[in-house]
Amino acid sequence: MKSIVLHLIFAITSIVFTGITYSQYSSPESATYDSVSSRYFVSNTSSRIISQRDLQGNVDFVNVGALYMESRFMAEEFTSAMAQRCAVTIFQTLQKLLQIAGSSFLNDLAIDASGMIYVSDFTARRIYKVNSANQDYWTYVASTTNTPNGVYVDAPRNRLLVCCWGSSAPIRAVSFADSSIATLVITPYSNLDGITLDRNDNVYVSTWGIQSVVKYDINFSQAPVIVTGGLSNPADIFVNKSKDTLEIPNAGNNTVTFANIGTLSGILTSLSET
Repeated sequence: MKSIVLHLIFAITSIVFTGITYSQYSSPESATYDSVSSRYFVSNTSSRIISQRDLQGNVDFVNVGALYMESRFMAEEFTSAMAQRCAVTIFQTLQKLLQIAGSSFLNDLAIDASGMIYVSDFTARRIYKVNSANQDYWTYVASTTNTPNGVYVDAPRNRLLVCCWGSSAPIRAVSFADSSIATLVITPYSNLDGITLDRNDNVYVSTWGIQSVVKYDINFSQAPVIVTGGLSNPADIFVNKSKDTLEIPNAGNNTVTFANIGTLSGILTSLSET
């Protein structure tokens, strides 16, 4: 997808709850959580809708028109007040559409506290940086060497985490100081898709190779731990830090897994919904 959608605020009228019947999820790709309304949101690539799930497990839909919902929600946690404000998210009705010239396959996105957006180009092996205030953009990393997929802003360590596609897939870091890129670890897994952190700064990555989510410590000094398996093409994962819940869209079988990661021993419960 060569277009990213950017906006800073949208009116409540820009979101319409649809009466059309869909399955709950349709090739779910990306996820986030709204702490104000206590709802999870999941983007679906096949139906091009957003599913919303409350804490009781009820799922409804948000209609955003013809917008192609491929990439992740760009804010780690967006708010949903009366004016439906949000920092930067792909909820939008095509009012501001940014074309990145020369891009090949824009895949994942992450945003820092200043509103700068980092976009991985899967095919061109680049990372772009976009100023959400004025839509200026430039090549931030000209060559990632490996195929970049998921990205995550690790602000305390002043870096962008990047998980990669391919065999023996590495996890890499881009320094915000000078945009240099370095390898943090070469994993024994293939085809990493999503990357996120929990409230204790453990690193989680989803892997299609073993259809699982694995966990690393923040320094990548210990052996990885499989958090939950039996998944189906786990995509852009998200941790609700306030509730210690890992949200995993399964693009391969139209389900979303919610895993409790709040104990030292690992998973308390793992619920998959269709």
